[in-house]
Amino acid sequence: MKVSEIRVGAVIYHVNAVRVYALWIDAEGAQHHVDLGTTTEFLPKIDALRQELRDTMRVARGQVPQLHAFMEHWGCHLLPEGLIEALPDVVVIVPHAILHDLPFHLVRCGAANEPLGMLTGVTYSSSMALFARCASRNSARYADLAAWTFDASGQLPPQNCPTPRTIVGCGTDVLDGKHDQFCRVAQEVDRFLRGNDSRIFCPSDGFPVDRYQAKAAFRVHPDVVCITAHGYVDPLDHLLSGLMLQHGDILIGEHQILRPLGRFTIRDLPMRPFPVGVPTVGPAEILTAAELTINAELDARLVILLGCSAGWGRVLQGDEPASLAETFLHTGAISVLAPLWDSEFDAGRQWILHFFQAWVAQGQPKALAARYATRKLYDDMGGERPERYGVLTLRGDWL
Repeated sequence: MKVSEIRVGAVIYHVNAVRVYALWIDAEGAQHHVDLGTTTEFLPKIDALRQELRDTMRVARGQVPQLHAFMEHWGCHLLPEGLIEALPDVVVIVPHAILHDLPFHLVRCGAANEPLGMLTGVTYSSSMALFARCASRNSARYADLAAWTFDASGQLPPQNCPTPRTIVGCGTDVLDGKHDQFCRVAQEVDRFLRGNDSRIFCPSDGFPVDRYQAKAAFRVHPDVVCITAHGYVDPLDHLLSGLMLQHGDILIGEHQILRPLGRFTIRDLPMRPFPVGVPTVGPAEILTAAELTINAELDARLVILLGCSAGWGRVLQGDEPASLAETFLHTGAISVLAPLWDSEFDAGRQWILHFFQAWVAQGQPKALAARYATRKLYDDMGGERPERYGVLTLRGDWL
């Protein structure tokens, strides 16, 4: 299939105090305005689903009746009928207000009654402006798209595919000390890139990493950034949420500030103290969203965040979803893979490996690679455990 022949549609939502609307833009560019129902009808169901998916123990045990109800019953009422009747190859979903962080890709639809994310490639964006920014920065869009072909069956090698070359891998487990397990993801992903003269960049001795090393790694401008760590969500200020990393003993960064009477230097210190009451195996600190926003330099084609709580957060004023995944998009990443809730680590690892098989080895665009990964994990689990095979989502540009 040629990338230039891929049919792309979009669903742009609008929620007010009374009703929920959607603008469905089909693959031919025609616009269809759809009234989906009342806000009061959906709000209690969404609250119940969100509360269930924040309960780590219920998710770990597979006790997710609200998620099943969303997939099999009321979730389909949030999808325009036109989308289901004429599925494009890729659909860009732009949620709004209470609809942020809903797993639309898990809604069962179509004649096959399968999750949407297995029937079409799905990517999420918090706004059309952010999607346009991600797409305009994507170097893959400046390749010869008419010459870029791939075989979704994997039987034939891709042609003229702008394959990623370099990867930065960062992994650390400050809660249980399972650093090797966390590092394995970046190392396994790197195997897909090595055949294309890639290199894996590991700051210092590699793993585990602290926030100084993580920020320094971004500045080598890799194609792929893979971070595996525990996440932390600050209950009061989302900018103080972030990734739990090893404490950095060596100061490698300073900043000079210009004042009317001259310059002075401040040390690169954490934006927040480590949360009291969180047990760790050693000294730890947090790489916060605030710190990333201030001084992260990033233009990676893909950022992988395999960290608990990395993909969800509160919706702030101005319809801004507060999550670490969103922060990486705003700091320059083209696309981000992140979990919508805390789930089993090994399921996420397997999903990522399936994704790279399709994206790198088969040359598929990222949204179709996500479709492939969801299908593979769904089949591996016999169609059971949606809280595992559906936890990871693609955000940003689909190509």
